[in-house]
Amino acid sequence: MLKNRLFQMAFLSSPILGVYGVLPIYLLNNWPLAFALSAVFGLTIIFFGFWVINIFLLIHFKNNALKRYALSFTLTILLHSRLLIANTRPRPLS
Repeated sequence: MLKNRLFQMAFLSSPILGVYGVLPIYLLNNWPLAFALSAVFGLTIIFFGFWVINIFLLIHFKNNALKRYALSFTLTILLHSRLLIANTRPRPLS
């Protein structure tokens, strides 16, 4: 029951957070709509992925809060670092 409610919350909140994250930049920088929509989609996937990881940890480490929080923190830091490194590589000048 709890798992279903958490997945419902993840499905509902991930796109909202994606729009919330892209909208100010879209309005201030006049991005093309297609680029803004792809950014919303990318953020939605990232947010949903973190939801799934934490739901998985909650289900499998229900009785061990310390291990659950430590794994959640570690995985979040590692994935954020990986996403940051992947998106900040120098690009060749054209």
